[in-house]
Amino acid sequence: MSERPRQSGLARRFALPLPLGWFAGWAGLLALALWMRNLSLPWIAAAALAAALWTVSRTVRGSRWGVGAALALWAGVLVALVTQVRLEEITRDWPSIREEVRERAAQTIGVALDDLVQRGDRAVDGLSQLVESEPDTISRSAVTFARIQALRRESGMSALAIYGPDGNPVAWAGEHRGVVPEFVRRGELDYAFHRGPLFGYLYFAHALPAEHTAVAAVLLDSSISPGEESTPFADSFAARHGLTPRFMPPERAEGEAVWDWATDRRILSVTFAALTQERWHAEVAERGRWGAGAAWLVALVLLSGGWLHRRVGFPGIPVAVATLALLALPLGAMTGAGGLFSPLHFVLAGPGDITLGELLILLVGIALWILARTPTHPAGGRIPLWMRAVAAACLVPVGLELIRRSASPGLLAAHSAGGFALILVSTLVLALPLLLLLRPSSQATHTGRSVGLLLLGSALAALFATAIVLAWRPAQILPLWAYAVWAVPFALISLGISRVQVPWRALLVWLAAGWLGGTAAASSLWIATLEARIDAAEAELAHLGTEADPFLDYLLRQFAERALFLAGDGEDGVNLLYRSWVASGLAREGYEARITLWTAGIPEAELRLSELQLPMEMAAEMITRARTAEEPLLERYTGQESLHYILLVPLPDDRVISVATPPRRRLGRATALARFLHPDDALPADDEFETLTLIPVSIQRGERHVEAATDPAYIRWTRTRSGWRSETTVMYPAGPMHAHLLVPVAPAWLLLVRGMLALVLILVVYFALWSVARTLCGEIFGVSHAHRHWIRAFRARLTLALFGFFLLPTLIFGAVAYQALSREVVRTAAALARHSLELAAPAVDVAPLPELGMRVRADLLLYRGGGLVGASAPEVLDLGIFQTWLPPSVEIAFASGEYIEQTEQRQLAGSPYLVAYRRLGEDGVLAAPIPLASGEIARRQRAFEDAFLLMMLLGAGLSVVLALLVGRALSRPIELLSRAAAAVGAGNLRLRLPEDRPDEFGGVYRSFNRMVRRLRRARSAEIRTARVLAWGEMARQVAHEIKNPLTPIKLSVQHLRRAYADGRADFSQILDRNVDAILQEIDRLGEIARAFARFGTPRASSGTLETLDLQRVVDETLVLYRGGKDEIRYTVAIAPDTPRVMGREGELKEVLLNLLENAREALDGAGEIRIAADPVGGGEWVRIDLSDTGAGIPPELLPRIFEPQFSTRSSGTGLGLAIVRRLVESWGGEVSASSRPGEGATIHLRLRVES
Repeated sequence: MSERPRQSGLARRFALPLPLGWFAGWAGLLALALWMRNLSLPWIAAAALAAALWTVSRTVRGSRWGVGAALALWAGVLVALVTQVRLEEITRDWPSIREEVRERAAQTIGVALDDLVQRGDRAVDGLSQLVESEPDTISRSAVTFARIQALRRESGMSALAIYGPDGNPVAWAGEHRGVVPEFVRRGELDYAFHRGPLFGYLYFAHALPAEHTAVAAVLLDSSISPGEESTPFADSFAARHGLTPRFMPPERAEGEAVWDWATDRRILSVTFAALTQERWHAEVAERGRWGAGAAWLVALVLLSGGWLHRRVGFPGIPVAVATLALLALPLGAMTGAGGLFSPLHFVLAGPGDITLGELLILLVGIALWILARTPTHPAGGRIPLWMRAVAAACLVPVGLELIRRSASPGLLAAHSAGGFALILVSTLVLALPLLLLLRPSSQATHTGRSVGLLLLGSALAALFATAIVLAWRPAQILPLWAYAVWAVPFALISLGISRVQVPWRALLVWLAAGWLGGTAAASSLWIATLEARIDAAEAELAHLGTEADPFLDYLLRQFAERALFLAGDGEDGVNLLYRSWVASGLAREGYEARITLWTAGIPEAELRLSELQLPMEMAAEMITRARTAEEPLLERYTGQESLHYILLVPLPDDRVISVATPPRRRLGRATALARFLHPDDALPADDEFETLTLIPVSIQRGERHVEAATDPAYIRWTRTRSGWRSETTVMYPAGPMHAHLLVPVAPAWLLLVRGMLALVLILVVYFALWSVARTLCGEIFGVSHAHRHWIRAFRARLTLALFGFFLLPTLIFGAVAYQALSREVVRTAAALARHSLELAAPAVDVAPLPELGMRVRADLLLYRGGGLVGASAPEVLDLGIFQTWLPPSVEIAFASGEYIEQTEQRQLAGSPYLVAYRRLGEDGVLAAPIPLASGEIARRQRAFEDAFLLMMLLGAGLSVVLALLVGRALSRPIELLSRAAAAVGAGNLRLRLPEDRPDEFGGVYRSFNRMVRRLRRARSAEIRTARVLAWGEMARQVAHEIKNPLTPIKLSVQHLRRAYADGRADFSQILDRNVDAILQEIDRLGEIARAFARFGTPRASSGTLETLDLQRVVDETLVLYRGGKDEIRYTVAIAPDTPRVMGREGELKEVLLNLLENAREALDGAGEIRIAADPVGGGEWVRIDLSDTGAGIPPELLPRIFEPQFSTRSSGTGLGLAIVRRLVESWGGEVSASSRPGEGATIHLRLRVES
């Protein structure tokens, strides 16, 4: 026995009892979680108090779990306290803290920028040395590009380039956006800073011999994601220090500059973005929450581990505490999953504002709590089936209606069925009550009919879901009772489960509840998604034409305010137009617009976000009006065919900004700039992109038809092959137009794939929840103690090997297929891009690029001499969206003369693009960028991904099934041989294995049968010999036992005869005394006869074995003893998961009575008798230990206690333990004994478990 750690008297005095200690530990976790939510000092005090109580509790002493949890709790309290103090300082002394932060950041950025300048100088010097060392070999060769790329990586510059005398690049490396300024390309300035609308670059230039120029550029800041290789300096600095630097030309810098760079002139000024108290408070709080959250998570794991390891109580307690704590934590802010916890997307109908994420946490906690319990009286065994079916018919429609009322239309429209989180929540809402109704009684039998009922019920649930989806029509309200039909598959599954007996029936019930809930939820949410998209489409139709658009009116007024502010801030040109467009919110919407900056009636800069052409005379008249009014003018037109709204913003310097929007005729992005900056923004995340077609209304139809067709309020939806198409009319100045807005619906096969994928993922999640819950109960991944031997068995190892054998080819095939399909999608995009280039290439020198781009329906880029010189959308050149130079690999391929087309995949503005290039003549290249994240290409990609994922999951499931079936088939002969050997070892020599197998096992079975026959013959001979010897020994023992009572009887009879002959006066007393003695000896002879008869009873005469509940048999046996008047204590410790054992109930009670009698006599009226039982031998056996605290058995006598006629007492037959041994071995069990003199003795019984 291990020695307990010594404790000081003070520790023993202040140690808390176990229940209070555990309460303190769980309370500390909750207090820390509440602090992370509220950032309040009282919660830190509560957490500290709870941590202190936990530290001094008895649970911590001698427990690594407890000590680790205490340390984690104190770490969380310390982090929270430090954070709280810093937050209080920010609130109390913000000016000094802000100044300290700025000074520290200023020193850091000064050092960083000095290092940046030095690296830029070294990069330019390296380019100069490269040119000067080999002035005649500088060309567009692979060697030159490789050297420049190596120099760029060494210096850390964003881009390096060598320009020739004509201002075109000779060789380059890295990534640069926008046009390099002319004075930089010619080397007129050694240092320069140029800030465009999207990117700000710092340039280092050096004039080289032969009129070449070496240029190094570093990206300082960016308004969008620049691409794969470039990280703006401002973003890197902000990530490390929490302050964002702003780079400006000196003449435009606002506030006090923290770093100025000047040579013979001022080149660059650096300031910091405004550091507000709220922002710094939020950053400090976020870091504190993450630190405290890490400590909280460690404490939760350690507390839960200690609770489960020591089996303190119900394993659902850690689940409940974790659930409450997670509900208290601000998970939306901490994890970035704000949408999941946003009340704008989901609020549970009813009291309280429960968001989708909170409801998901709550339902998962409830599920784990229920699954962690082992109900003794399941509800399904008490409630009649018809009542449970009625309850299911009510629960399913009510639960689905609750979810649909809680989810916002935006959430439903954004993803199919609202997204997997909403599907999972809906499934749990239905599955949890169905689980309670499905739970079967304990009596079950495995029949083929039960399996058929399960399969039929599951198929019916899927069929009902498919039928409801296919039967749905727009504007059709599905009655609430339609989902009551799920009571039918519920009843079938309930019947099947009540009759099936499998090892993991609880898991089967849980998965069946998930399947029922998943089929109902998926169909309901898919219909809700279509209804939300139809409603959104009708709202879009209402904004077409020349009807008033209040939201557009608001956005244009916002544009006017931001433009005036930015113009006063020094912004100009395209920068002013772009930043006003973004700041107003117009950039995030799908409105077309043409934004122009006018100077003296002439366009100075323009953002062409629409094909709208504003007539010059109209523009001049409106500009004059705006100058006269000296305030923004906003007007709506109903009679202009190409103009809906126009905004004019007069600027202080006699310039005017105009924003013209046409009547809305499309829903997507209108131009290359809008499509590039927002390739799939504000559109559904799945493959349901609306497409709009406008057709003039034909007046040459019936008058009645024209009247209905021109009614704008009339909207009819028609089913097409691609989805649902609207039939309505929109009024335009040129006349009414038929508006056909298509809401695409995935093909039936894809709907089936996605439905099956959702259901399979739900079942995977449900299996994970069940595994976690059973692990909390001590059953690792649901494998109980009684079944853990199976993991180490040959069959388990064979099954695992077969699973890997089946799964590996599936994964390899799936990976190869996925790559092939992905390449096919990219090849499709490449083919589209090449086709557009093939059509456009012959007309590049004839037609303007904008017109050419509209003709081939693609965005086009034109490169000359390796540099970007033109685009179908001219504004992309001004904004610097695309790369300044051709990729070196493309340039090298074209320079070799072996290729005329090239493609590559790029990341542009954070979105994947495929760019196709086509060579034009000697130095021209035409390019077409195709977005891969939207459109038909993205739809195909997502369809392939869904099908691939489903195939992989089904392949994994099929691998499991095949491994189990094949493993069972291959291991069955070995298991049969093993059971036969065990039976022969137990004495069954009449066993015979089938010899008609044609495989190798047939020969093994024949050899085994021959061995058994030989053993039977040898055993028969041995038994005959042993029987003669046994009868001889039995005769000797019987004679010895009978001889002992006969002597007192003889003496008593002789005594009576003498007394009679002597005529003794007290003869009657002598007669009574001697007759009593004679009768006592006769009773003793009867007891001896019965004992020998019992010992000699053949085993087969007792009947067949039965399965016994050990706890019940022990309790019934101890009833005879616990009412006694002695001072003996009886203790029973039988593990709750102890399986039923094989034996005979009457004989087991007799065994226990014999052992209890021996123990009672050893205790002499005082002491303790303990009966304990646990599964052993990998779950195949149950060991019963009956021990006492008596004097024990001497070691030299211990081996003989089971021999007949042996006894350590003077009284008794000495057959008690011999009978115990004979009975136990007749059940196929074993018996043994152990003892420590002076401490007591223990009898060990090993009984086989129920097979």
